[in-house]
This record gives sequence, C-alpha cells and structure tokens, in this order.
Amino acid sequence: MKKNESVGLSDSGVDNRPGEENGNWSAQSKPVRSLKEINEAHIRHFDKFFRMYTGTASSLIGFHAGFIYLKIRIDDRLSFPLETIVRNIAKSWRREQELSGATGYSALVYKSARRSGFVLEPDASARQIEEAIKRMKKPDNEPDVFVKIVEEEYDCSDVIRVP
Repeated sequence: MKKNESVGLSDSGVDNRPGEENGNWSAQSKPVRSLKEINEAHIRHFDKFFRMYTGTASSLIGFHAGFIYLKIRIDDRLSFPLETIVRNIAKSWRREQELSGATGYSALVYKSARRSGFVLEPDASARQIEEAIKRMKKPDNEPDVFVKIVEEEYDCSDVIRVP
C-alpha cells in the first residue's frame, strides 16, 4: 500500500475524483499539483512565517473527502495555545487552490528538538547567523515526539476565495 492510499489519495497526492461535494473535484475543473508541489509552494508563501515567528512547521500529508491532513512540528518557542496555532496553520492551507474547498482538518502534532526557523536583525553578525543555523540542526539522537491529534471542521463563515 502506498503512503497516500491510507487517506484515499491518488498518486498525485490530492483526491481528484469527480464531484464538487465533500471537497472533491474533477481533474478538468481545477489544476492538480502533487503533494510535494503544494508543500513547496505553501512553505514559500505562508508556512515560512509560522516557522520564523511561532516555532512551528507544517506539511500536507493528504486531502480526502474535504479534510486536509497535516503533520505539524512544534519547537521550544511555541508561545500560543497549541489548538490556536494549529487552527491558524490549518486555515492557511486553505489558501492553496486545491484545498480551498476543505471542510475541516486533522493534524498530527509533534514536538521537535529541531528549530523550525529563525529571524535575525538585518545587521546580524556572521557568528549570530551561524548560531541560528546550528540551533536548527536536529540532534540525531532526539526523534520528534508525538503530542496529539487536533481535528476540527471549519466554520462556514471562514470561506476563503482563491482566484
């Protein structure tokens, strides 16, 4: 069984069966990118801010029957309530065209010893940059630790329009 089949996805990474109901769509009605392509675009446009400022990083692991499936890593800088930051991260994924019709999300949350990102002052020294990069490297002997699953249906008023 392929990894994506556990949540009913095609090889492209996104459920592209016919029908608009339950977050599904026809392959002819919307372009379909692979999971890798969606993740790369999301990191460049949205997730980078969560990584830099909140100590969290997310990746899309599936989309099926209107639900977005995410893996979220948190580091030691998390300063918001976990459910709040997970909800905000999940909302940001609806900005991706293929996921704009999502009705909810399920997120696997892990605590990571590795930093998700960093922010430095524009005049940071080479030593400060080196230290920040060093903190981002995950210790080999410290695996991510599962924290919890957070699931929620989106509020109907949270409609996101994607051009």
